[in-house]
Amino acid sequence: MKDYKAIWNNLSTTFADASFYVCCIGDEDEIRRNGATTAEFLRQALVIDPTDKVLEIGCGVARIGRELAPHCAEWHGADISGNMIAYARERTADIPSVFLHELPDNSLRIFPDDSFDCVYSTIVFMHLDKLEMFTYIAEAYRVLKPGGRAYFDTYNVLAPEGWEEFLKVLRSFPPGSRPGHVSQFSTPQELHKFMDAAGFAQVRIDDQNRQLVLALGVKPVAPNGEAPRPLAEFWAEAAAADLALQSSARPTAQDAATSVAAVLAAQTATADYVARLEAEVARKNAAIADLERRVRVREAQLVAARRPRLPWRRAKSRR
Repeated sequence: MKDYKAIWNNLSTTFADASFYVCCIGDEDEIRRNGATTAEFLRQALVIDPTDKVLEIGCGVARIGRELAPHCAEWHGADISGNMIAYARERTADIPSVFLHELPDNSLRIFPDDSFDCVYSTIVFMHLDKLEMFTYIAEAYRVLKPGGRAYFDTYNVLAPEGWEEFLKVLRSFPPGSRPGHVSQFSTPQELHKFMDAAGFAQVRIDDQNRQLVLALGVKPVAPNGEAPRPLAEFWAEAAAADLALQSSARPTAQDAATSVAAVLAAQTATADYVARLEAEVARKNAAIADLERRVRVREAQLVAARRPRLPWRRAKSRR
């Protein structure tokens, strides 16, 4: 099994490296803007409200969590890297609703069952082997409360640019030299299978993107077969709440229908967000590829430095 803790601690020895290899940007204002875009998408997709307790798997430097925490009761960031957690703690020290956790291994065993209303992981599963990926999906199901919602994304090898990235990895790293965090690839069918096998209901797969496949699911409300609430109901309630805040008058049925339609459209029309996400993935992969080149150069230098120097041989005297 890969030592993901060592892999990501080695990639995050400084905050500059950590932020660069998480989101390929180092400027704090840009990190904030980038995180706000993803946070807003997740608020809509998971219908996160101010009473929710939310968990992010692979939180990095809290790029998303810093922006999402003010919109929920508790935001919990979990990461395998202690370095990442330390940087995330520095960036969120002024936000009381933030809770950070260093994972001891590739699971969520530090959290009890039925703990969270929402669990998500974005641009993380593409760096995990399939066994760890499914483990986190199954663990997310376990720690979700009944009726809780989950979101995940990863590379889609069937997508045009996903396949191009696959070939790029194949050409860049010959057998025996592939790093532990090299990109991994999935299919929509595989991700759907993982969600189903973990126990999720209402699984929705979005594979109409250039690189990525996205998944949403709900933990059933009760083990006795009671149907989970449709995500559309969550979206409808959110729309009605928005209308109530915007107007002192009771919203009409037509107003509610229009607002619900708008909210549902926001859930399905993810093209703009996914385009930004895919651009972010491309920058991240370029950064990691650059790191690997520098690591190989440094390793070659170290090998050369350790090579023993042979003393000059005396020329044999002629007889």
